Amino acid sequence: MFTSLFLTIGLIHLIALASPGPDFALILRTSLHRPTALGAALGIALAILVHATLSLTGISLLIAEHPWLFMTVKVVGALYLGWLGWGALKAAWHSSAELALH
Repeated sequence: MFTSLFLTIGLIHLIALASPGPDFALILRTSLHRPTALGAALGIALAILVHATLSLTGISLLIAEHPWLFMTVKVVGALYLGWLGWGALKAAWHSSAELALH
């Protein structure tokens, strides 16, 4: 029973990973600079490994069943996305200021 369930989930993950998506677009965008592309690929692989491990071990179910834990994960994720957005805005303002000077 558990073996067939594990293989089914593994096959679903394999199909999801094989289909092109945002990960493919990121690697394609960074492919001209090898260290950046390798870092992006390593980050994507690590994120998929963590996600698959959490799914297969049942930790995702545990998080979903405890509202305070689920809210904590959502707040931490929102703060991280806000931090990334702020960094992107600062980089855009910095590059536009440099263009205005030239």
